[in-house]
Amino acid sequence: MTTHQVVSKQEWLAARTALMEKEKAFTRQRDKIVQTATPPAVVFDHAFNEREVEYVAIGAGLHHVYTNALRLLARQKGTLTPEDYDTA
Repeated sequence: MTTHQVVSKQEWLAARTALMEKEKAFTRQRDKIVQTATPPAVVFDHAFNEREVEYVAIGAGLHHVYTNALRLLARQKGTLTPEDYDTA
């Protein structure tokens, strides 16, 4: 078991302030890495052609219908069984 050191309020505050500075520096470094690693949004504008965009929209619509069917079954039966997922 770890034993913790008892310190004065000033010592604790100084240690906490130092830790916060380290956390802020880490966050700034992480944000800088993420910013350089993320491709610009323009790349995603051309990722799909028109036909693929239609397929994505159809898939999203089917997912919406499937989710609503499961909600309705859950409301009617109270609980869902593995067969209910196949039925929906």
